[in-house]
Order: sequence, then structure tokens, then C-alpha cells
Amino acid sequence: MELDKLSTFENLRVGPLTDWSLTRISGADRLTYLQGQLTAEVQGLAQGAQTLSGHCDPKGKLWSVIRLINAGEWIWMLQPASAKAVQLPELKKYSVFSKVNIEDEAQFCAVAVIGKQAKAFIEQHFGAPIAAQGGLLEEGYCLSYAAQPMRYLLIVPQAQAQQLYTDESSLDELWQGLDIVAGLASITKPTSNEFIPQALNLHLLDAISFTKGCYTGQEVVARAKYRGTNKRATMRFVGQSSQEIENGSDIEMSLNGNWRRCGTVLNSYRQSDGYTEILAVVRKDSEADQDYRLEGQEQSHLTLAHLPYSLDES
Repeated sequence: MELDKLSTFENLRVGPLTDWSLTRISGADRLTYLQGQLTAEVQGLAQGAQTLSGHCDPKGKLWSVIRLINAGEWIWMLQPASAKAVQLPELKKYSVFSKVNIEDEAQFCAVAVIGKQAKAFIEQHFGAPIAAQGGLLEEGYCLSYAAQPMRYLLIVPQAQAQQLYTDESSLDELWQGLDIVAGLASITKPTSNEFIPQALNLHLLDAISFTKGCYTGQEVVARAKYRGTNKRATMRFVGQSSQEIENGSDIEMSLNGNWRRCGTVLNSYRQSDGYTEILAVVRKDSEADQDYRLEGQEQSHLTLAHLPYSLDES
């Protein structure tokens, strides 16, 4: 069944997101420090609010796409664990000059709540206001997805998480599929330092501030906006594939009878019947009536699919 139809699933799934990593950032300078490192507006992030953001190298290429959550006394930073291994040392590089502590989150963990009964589950455990719009919990945080009411992300203490699980195994693959349908791309180790934030549509997801001033990579990111130098975007593809898909692998398009490389896979989800969902960075002028496939999978077939937001920057 296509992920677009996931809201028809009756079975509630509550389980860990083991491929994702939490970092706790505390200290008096936590907001100002992150303001000078990340693409999003951090100093204006209210307690209980959250935002997507990019973290770039000096050339404007993304170390990672992260989600920031202002928990009050600290900031949580959520991202794929494989990206964190590269990104976190870069974030810590100048922290010795500020009153900021950056450390692995040992007390809390990320939990996925998925299914048609997800809202009722959240209401039961955390109340109707949290189920309606998410927010800070007595201990932790609940992130709701307005466009996908069948899923929530919880950040809760490890012991509490164990009591909530219906699935002991991770729900990472299904969560990745839902992110793809939502057009929420993530960076993993194979695609780190390859793309500027606009190539992952971060400017369309309120993850870049063009008015806050300097941060690492800001000049390149601003030039891409004001000079129109970015020619790529992240698009969603659906189709069939015969085997698992590696992040960082190539997508090809048929051109005059030949197959030519046209993009890079960021994230993928494949069901047992071969149905495949992909987010890939391709040229903005990629057309829906083209034939696409995965490099090395000659029998695969992909078509451009709908994103829940427009790529039209005007």
C-alpha cells in the first residue's frame, strides 16, 4: 500500500527511532552560539517551539539537516546518527569560546507513534491539547505533523518509552517513508558536504533565515538566493525497484535513447513488493514526462511524484 494511504492503517505502531540521534545543548550562550552556526533563526525560537535547520561548512555545503527543539533550559538537536558522527565535531569546534555544553542525550530517546489511532494514543497519554498541536511535556516533547495526522514524534525518558512501545523493533524505515512523502529530506553520511541548503528545499520549509546575519556558510547560501545560482531541488520519485537503494546512489533519466545521470538519492523507502519512494536532488527543470531509473537497476522504473509544498520560489 502506498504511503499516501497510510492513514487507513488501523494498527497503532509505537516504537524507537534507533537511526536518529539526540544531542543536548545547554549553557548561557546556547542560543547565541547556535545562531552563529546554523541556518535557522535560533535566538527567536520560543520555549516549546521547534524548527528545522541546516548546519553548513564554510562553503555552504550541508553537514546535516537537524531539528531544533527549545526545551527551556536546553536545546535538543535531532538528526540521523550517521550524519551526527561528522556534524557534531564541527559544531563543537568553537564551543570552548562560549558558555555552551554540547553532549549526547543520555536520559531521553526518540519514539515514533504511527497509525490511524495515533492521535487517540497521544490524547490518552498526554492530553488533547498536545495531540492537537504538540509541545512540551512534563518530561519531554511531542512533535505533531499537521500534514500527516497519523504520526507523532515523542522525546521522552528512556524508562517511559519502554512502557509506551507496541513495537520493540525500530520504526526507522517506516518513519523514513513518511518523511519522504512529506518532502522532508535528511542528510546521512554518504551525502554529507554535497549540497547547499536550497538543494534540499530548506528555504521552502522555513529552515533558513535570510535576515539574521552571519553564520557559517551564510555568504554562499545568500548568494544562491539573491543571484539565483542554485539550479537544483529535492524532488520525490515513486516506482519499482528490485533491491535496496543506497543513499548517495545515482538516478538516471532517458535522453535520446540513452540513460544519463541526473540526480542523487538522499533518502529511500522500499516495501517488500518492490514499491519504492525516493527523495533525490535533481535539476529544477526535471520533467514529469521523463523516464527515470536507478543506476545499476536496469529494470527499475521511477516517476516524479507530488510534494505537499510548491517548489515555486516566487
